[in-house]
Amino acid sequence: MIQKYLEMSFVKVVAMSALLFLVIVTIFKFIIALFGGETINDIIAKMATSEYLISNILGAIVYGLVITLYYKYKYKKSKS
Repeated sequence: MIQKYLEMSFVKVVAMSALLFLVIVTIFKFIIALFGGETINDIIAKMATSEYLISNILGAIVYGLVITLYYKYKYKKSKS
């Protein structure tokens, strides 16, 4: 499974890694905010702001690039 993932195009792997990271971090932040005493409406309103979305999307893209570069490099090195 991982080998199939690493043999896909670079852009697809970055997009999948970034999307997975974004979803997990959003769920994690949502749960933490709920335990912090905020209401669901407040959390959703905060998450819908452009500042929040842009920062999380940029963070997810950077994470996707770093992880993909690392694993593609590691995969190529192990093949040699």
